[in-house]
Amino acid sequence: MKKLKLFSFFIVITLCLTNTQCHRDDDYYSQEFYVDNNQLVEIDNNTVNFNINESIVIETNISNQQTTESGQDILLTNYYYEDFDPKTYRYSLTLYKENAFGTISKIPLTLDSISSIEGETAVLSGNAYVSCIYDGTSFKNKFSINLPEAGTFYLASERFLSDNNGELRISGGIYELGNVNINTIIVNANANGAYEFTVN
Repeated sequence: MKKLKLFSFFIVITLCLTNTQCHRDDDYYSQEFYVDNNQLVEIDNNTVNFNINESIVIETNISNQQTTESGQDILLTNYYYEDFDPKTYRYSLTLYKENAFGTISKIPLTLDSISSIEGETAVLSGNAYVSCIYDGTSFKNKFSINLPEAGTFYLASERFLSDNNGELRISGGIYELGNVNINTIIVNANANGAYEFTVN
């Protein structure tokens, strides 16, 4: 009986130690923050009518201080190491065109069709890959897309065709410190979150 009690005690202690050692260290795992802010991306002068070979200018300005969905005020720079350079928040933007039959198709962008004005804008899989760089106050980007043909166009996320949702997802941060995900739409976007404009 004494041996059974001793064995039981040993099993309980072993289980306790195992549970303690396998317990997840929450400090090691990244924090995720979610922000909704529809005032970050806008079209220069909210222009909706262009002529062929004019350019549409897209400007992004993300204030360092944001409020999460849970009401917590955060600084976006807190999720980068102080000496990390450049601190950036990124998102993807897609150009679409309405076809003659009323359907909408993606118009693949090329490096020749965009011009970077501030920050960095690249082309990935036919989309504008927008990098908003911290300037000491906010994260900024400004670029233009040349419009070589007439028609009705839309600027939105890649989900615009599949989910009927043009909402953009801006993200940044470093895994060890935390990741911030910002949901936004272009200022003056339509009900599906896409910015609609016409080229004559």
